[in-house]
Amino acid sequence: MRPLSQHCKGEAADLEVFDNAALFHLIYTNLPFDKLIWEGGNERQADWVHVSYKANRNRKQVLRMKIVNGKRLYEPIEKYNRLG
Repeated sequence: MRPLSQHCKGEAADLEVFDNAALFHLIYTNLPFDKLIWEGGNERQADWVHVSYKANRNRKQVLRMKIVNGKRLYEPIEKYNRLG
């Protein structure tokens, strides 16, 4: 983990439950967050959900992580970012 990562600062967690898609939607619709990331998986189900929160200036970024050529690629999820 990178030293400046929000995980290292206690501002982020990776969560995995039975229905990660439902968890993602629950966080999006009910909680303040800085970043919410649909990690891996497919269109119906994430492998896990990354969520971060800062005491000030949460950006409410909604992203999807895909593995492309062995590297992680983060893209905005437009349908969520438009609703912002």
